[in-house]
Amino acid sequence: MSWRQKRPWQLIPKDFWEDLVSSMAESEKISRKTEPRKDYWESLWGKWLLDPSLQIPGSRASKDFRRRFRVPYPLFKEVLVPQCINEKIASTAAHAIPMEFRVLIVLRILGAGATYSDCSDCSNVGTPTVAVIFSEFSENFVSKFYAKFVYFPEGRELLNALEVYRKLGFPGCVGSIDCTHIDWRACKKKYRFEATGKEGHPTLSFQAVVNHDRFVYSISSYFFGACNDMTISRNDSFITDIRTDSLDNIEYVLYNEDGNPQLCRGGYLLSDKGYPRRAMFMAPDVDSNSTKDLHWSETLESVRKDVECFFGVAKSRWWFLCHGSRMEDPVVTENAFRMAAILHNMLLAYDGLMTECGNNTEEFWSNLCPIDEDEVVAVVDEVVVVENSSGSIECSEPHPSLPVGSSLESSAADESNHRHEPHIITMFELESAKTALRRGTHFRANSCFTTLRNQLVNHFHFQYLYGDIWWPRAKLRGLQLPPIDLRVAKLSMDKLYHAESTIVPRSAEIYNLSCGQGLFSDISYCRGDIIAFFNGSFIDEAKKNEISNPEELKYVIKVVDNLYLNCYAEFKRGLCKASYANSSFHAVSVNNSRHPAHENCKLVFDAKSRTVRLVAVTSIAAKEEILWYYVVDH
Repeated sequence: MSWRQKRPWQLIPKDFWEDLVSSMAESEKISRKTEPRKDYWESLWGKWLLDPSLQIPGSRASKDFRRRFRVPYPLFKEVLVPQCINEKIASTAAHAIPMEFRVLIVLRILGAGATYSDCSDCSNVGTPTVAVIFSEFSENFVSKFYAKFVYFPEGRELLNALEVYRKLGFPGCVGSIDCTHIDWRACKKKYRFEATGKEGHPTLSFQAVVNHDRFVYSISSYFFGACNDMTISRNDSFITDIRTDSLDNIEYVLYNEDGNPQLCRGGYLLSDKGYPRRAMFMAPDVDSNSTKDLHWSETLESVRKDVECFFGVAKSRWWFLCHGSRMEDPVVTENAFRMAAILHNMLLAYDGLMTECGNNTEEFWSNLCPIDEDEVVAVVDEVVVVENSSGSIECSEPHPSLPVGSSLESSAADESNHRHEPHIITMFELESAKTALRRGTHFRANSCFTTLRNQLVNHFHFQYLYGDIWWPRAKLRGLQLPPIDLRVAKLSMDKLYHAESTIVPRSAEIYNLSCGQGLFSDISYCRGDIIAFFNGSFIDEAKKNEISNPEELKYVIKVVDNLYLNCYAEFKRGLCKASYANSSFHAVSVNNSRHPAHENCKLVFDAKSRTVRLVAVTSIAAKEEILWYYVVDH
C-alpha cells in the first residue's frame, strides 16, 4: 500500500500513539473541587419550622406562616407534606432535600412570586436546584392530585350544587364558566404574534369552571392569548366530556307563567356573551328591553360573578398568576395554575367555606319577597294607576292579571292566598316526581338555546313572584336589587328617535292638529314592554286653565281627573322624546288613506313613583311609528 492510499492517522508512527497513551495514564487525575453541603435545617426556613410556636393556632408565627406561604401550618404539616411523601413527589435532581423544603419552595414561588435566588437564600438550596424543584414538583403534584381535588361533582355533591342554583332562580345550572389571561413575560419571539390578544402583550389564556362556592371543577390547558372564549370552549376536553355525559343526565323542573311544572333534561353553565349560543352556555340577554328578560339577565350576571370572584381570589392569593409568568415553557405555567386550583379547593374545605351548599335555609339563606301587600293596581279610563289604597276598585277594561269584572281587593286577597299554594319541587324531591311529570310534557333542554332561555325566564318570573328566590345571608346586606325600570327607560331612550310621521289626519274638521314629527325606535317591543317616560311637572286643572300659550297646551297630558303633566319645557330642552308620539285618533296612513291608524301603546301612570310612561299593548316592530290613543282633551 502506497502512502497515497493510507489514511491520515496511518501516516503517524505506531510508537507515537503508545507513548501518548502511557503518558496520559502516568499523569495525575485532576479532581473537581467540592464544597460541603449546607445543613438545610440551619437555614432561615429550617429554624422557623423548628419553632414550637407554629403549633399554636392563632399565634403570631402561625399567622406569619400563612401570610408568607398562603396555607395554614396544620394543612402544610398534616396534609401536604405526608401526601407528597406517600405519592413520592420528589425531584430527581435533589433526593437529599427534605420534603418540607420542597413544598415551601413551591409555595413561596407560587404565593409570593419569589425568585429562585430568594428561595435559595432562605433554604440553603442551590439556585439551579430550586428551578428544577419548582418545574418538576408542580408537574408531579398536578399529575397525582388534580383529579382527586379538582373534579366535576357527582351524587350528593351534584344535588347540593343544583339545589343552590335552584334557590337562586336557575334550576339545572351546575356552575359558571369564563376565561382569564396571565401575562407571559418570557414569551419567545416565535410565539409573540399568536400570544398577543386584546391585552396588547403576550398572555396565556385559561378557562375555569366553578360553582357558587367557588369550588373549581376544571382548569383548562393553556391557550395563547389571541384565542377568544368561543375557541377555547370548543377545544377544552372538559367541556366535551361533561356535555356528552354529566350534563345530559341532569333532570330538573321548570315552571311556566301559569305555574305548570315541566320536566327538563340537560344541565347548563352560566357564561357571558363571548360563548357560543348553545343551550349548554346560558348568557344574559343584554339587548332585550323586556322587564322579565332584564330582571333575569341582571340576576344571572350577579350569580355568574362566582367565576370572576375565583379569578380575583386566585390572583390575589397566588402572586405568580397576578404578576405574570417568567417561565419560557407554557406547560410550567399551566401546572402552576392547576396546582393553585388544587390548593384553592383544599383551603375551601379547611376554612369551612363550603357549608353554604347545605340545606339549612334559615341559617344560610334569606328569602327575597318582591310583593308589596299594600300595592293595588287600578285601571282608570286608558290610564293604569298604581296607588296605595284599601278600597275596592273596579276595572274598566280587562287587566292581564285579573279576570273581567273582578275587584282588585278580592283578587289581591286571592292572590295572597294562592301565592303559597304551589309547591316548588326541589332536586331532593325530584325522584318521587319524575314518574308523574314524565306522563306530561317532557322538554329536552339541550335542544335549543332560545327555547331553553325563554323557559328559564318564565320560570324565574314565576318563582320570583311567589317569593321562592333566595339569596345568601352573608351577601344580602350589600345586595341591591337591579333597577329594572331605570334600565328599561335608559335602553328605550337610547334607541328612540323622531322622524316624519307616517300618519295624517283623516279630516281637518275633526282633527285639526298637524301630525308633524313622529316617535320611532330602532328596537322592537313586546306586549307590556316599557317604551319611554314622559318628563315634566305635575299641575292641577286650575293651573292648566291658566296656560295661554296654545303651543304649550299641546304638551299638557291629562293623567287622571284634576291631574295633568306639563312636558312643554322638557320637550323644548330635548328631554322628553315621548312627547313626539302621535295619536291614532281619526288618523290614516300616509300611503293608504283607507287604512286607519291603530294605537300600539298606552299611557301608564304609577302614583307610587310619580312616573308616566308609554307601555306597548301589542307587538311593535323596529322602525314602526309609536302611536297611543288620545283626544284633544288629553
